[in-house]
Amino acid sequence: MFLLCGSETYDPDSLKEGLVENSIEARGFQNRFEAILRDRPLGAQEYERDIGFHFDTGEKLYRYLAAMHAFLFESGPFPL
Repeated sequence: MFLLCGSETYDPDSLKEGLVENSIEARGFQNRFEAILRDRPLGAQEYERDIGFHFDTGEKLYRYLAAMHAFLFESGPFPL
């Protein structure tokens, strides 16, 4: 998931389109994404180091990831 959401590959619209095309991979991706939201394995500093996006706090990071999840899987608005 993080490879597709990094600062150099950030394209949520293309990611969403790709998930629709392959339902088996989409379900696996969604399950992994939900595990990240549930388990919160990274802090904001680790996410910035690994992915290249800055968030002031872990709470802001996970609010953003929840918005991304809603966009990809629940017809939510484009994450800002």
